[in-house]
Amino acid sequence: MLIREVATSFKLIPMGEFKLTPKMFLRTFEAGVLMFTMALLISLPVVVAMMLVNIVTGVMTRVAPQMN
Repeated sequence: MLIREVATSFKLIPMGEFKLTPKMFLRTFEAGVLMFTMALLISLPVVVAMMLVNIVTGVMTRVAPQMN
């Protein structure tokens, strides 16, 4: 299946004939920005929760060292 899709991509855009226009570059860049933004938004709750756990653990270690 992968080989078939690669062959199809060469039929659609033959080797050496692809020209990256400024409009295509801008769309590719915008897609990258969108993917990065979505990944950040998806991971943000987990990152904040981990940071809070780390802070609470640090405070507990300072307050009650014998619990460590």
